[in-house]
Amino acid sequence: MNRKKRIIFGIVAAVLVLILAKGVFMRLTYALYQGEGISFQYPKDWTLRESRGSTEKYFQVHMFGKIDKKIGFGPSVTLTIYPKKAEGGRFQRLEELVADYRKGIQRVRDYAALTERATKLADGLTATDIEMSFVLRLPLYQVFAKDVPIRERALFFKKRQDLYILSYKNLASDYPSSASVFENIVKTLRFEIKN
Repeated sequence: MNRKKRIIFGIVAAVLVLILAKGVFMRLTYALYQGEGISFQYPKDWTLRESRGSTEKYFQVHMFGKIDKKIGFGPSVTLTIYPKKAEGGRFQRLEELVADYRKGIQRVRDYAALTERATKLADGLTATDIEMSFVLRLPLYQVFAKDVPIRERALFFKKRQDLYILSYKNLASDYPSSASVFENIVKTLRFEIKN
């Protein structure tokens, strides 16, 4: 092999080793969340917080990964559960929840709906699956905030009497990097019998 071919071969081999090493060292380990009649797996190194509405009735599980300290934003997945209106919630039908969400997000700067489709979930459920982009001024409430493109995917579905939103948000430039986390949560989402 001449010198040029050996150099090219060496570079290609080094790149392959780096790619394989990244795959081995960057594998996520998952924890199991169980509560409010649901379970799913989320990355162990992500922060998880639960909350309940104080003026509006809902339950929320919010998970977020590493936050970019310069802009105060990073990947996040949020599951929100609304009871139906008869149970003290704001919405009677799933279509009302989707319309309300759209109305709120369309006020955000440079909002664009990228795709809308039906997606199959566990237990034979079908979700309205909307992917969108918009711009936020980050860091929030800072004088020197900058326009930052954001991408979001939200799944809207109904199980029993409850209405759900499962959403993933990230910087548009980093959106693909944590999309697999969202896909894993969707894939492992299970509904348990509520007492």
